[in-house]
Amino acid sequence: MNKQADKKNRRSILLPALLVLTSIILLALSASYVYALSQCSDGADNDCDGKVDMADNGCSGVSDNSENIITGYAKGCLSYGQTLKSPCGVVHYTCDHDLCQACIMILERGAYTTLESHCYGLPACGFSDGDNSSGGFDTAAPTITISNPLEGSIQISRSVYISIAVDEASKLQKYDALRQSWVTLCERCGSYSKALNYYDGENELLIKATDRAGNSVEKTVGFFVDSKAPRISKTFPKTKKFASGEFIVIYDENNVKEMILHYGNLETGQRTATLLGCSSGKKQECSIDVDLTDYDGSNIDYYFTLTDIADNSVNSKTANVNVDISPPVINWLLHREAGRYSYFNISVSDANFDEILYWDNYDSRPRWRKICSALKNGACVKKLSFAVGDHLLDIQVFDDAGNSIAEQVGFTINY
Repeated sequence: MNKQADKKNRRSILLPALLVLTSIILLALSASYVYALSQCSDGADNDCDGKVDMADNGCSGVSDNSENIITGYAKGCLSYGQTLKSPCGVVHYTCDHDLCQACIMILERGAYTTLESHCYGLPACGFSDGDNSSGGFDTAAPTITISNPLEGSIQISRSVYISIAVDEASKLQKYDALRQSWVTLCERCGSYSKALNYYDGENELLIKATDRAGNSVEKTVGFFVDSKAPRISKTFPKTKKFASGEFIVIYDENNVKEMILHYGNLETGQRTATLLGCSSGKKQECSIDVDLTDYDGSNIDYYFTLTDIADNSVNSKTANVNVDISPPVINWLLHREAGRYSYFNISVSDANFDEILYWDNYDSRPRWRKICSALKNGACVKKLSFAVGDHLLDIQVFDDAGNSIAEQVGFTINY
């Protein structure tokens, strides 16, 4: 019994000793293990700042297990989708609500969520300056890029293609001037493109982008819509009529850019002339005088080209006209009075003779009166009656092109 008791006593003494020895060995191994895995002695750049182990400002000793330096704590506010990243870019926290508040440990490089107790007494949502890479509170408004329409552009269709991009997911809205309200284009989007309808004339596209943190910005683009093609309704002189140099065009166009007259023939050549001061609007008239001396006595073709500010163009119908810029020639103008009558014999040379008129300056109610509208053997022979007294006639000869020549005749009717 004594031997057994003595053996039992030795076991009871050895067992605690073995446990103590084992603990010492494990502690030594553990210390060696921690020492081996220390960030400040593992030969690696753990905080991605280009410095290793004791060369890093964050290492206080070889057993220090962090190359980073804690610079403080704060309650950080993050909006939906914002993240906290390690210095090496590894995401270790993502906000999955419209707004997240977390206690954050701010390191020399990077930011991490930590125990709430570190943030007791700190102001809410006071973290950082909006740098999303470090997980700060977003106070920066989105950046809007409108690639179409461009500022000051001219659109040739009322259906205008809109192309918008923002640098972060945002709510995009367009201001409706007619309703005086904002219309949502898309929610939490990074771009928007669609054809929208506008009226002809000056237009304005006002876009507002609001990010998930509530930051908003507006951008305006002004543009012009000209969707209606120009229209030329009439031109003068009419085809087969006579031209003396004046050309007239009647048209509809709200935004006139240019009006050009094209005229000429194969024998003498084709020419152009730009009309100046042509007004915009409906049923507008514009005219120009050109020198047709080279074409006198021949036929020419002419037409107008009207271009609007959107570079839409239209041509009038081509008209063929006779050119006559020479006035008639009065070969002789004879007259004699007998009683209350005056007898006229007027010889005229003009291939396009029209008529001969007179204006009596001494008449109590003067007006243009006709002497002849046709020639017989190149002459106008006419008998006209006049009141008793003195008469002073302006006699004017016209041709079909509107050219004229005048002479004055005075005489007295005695009875």
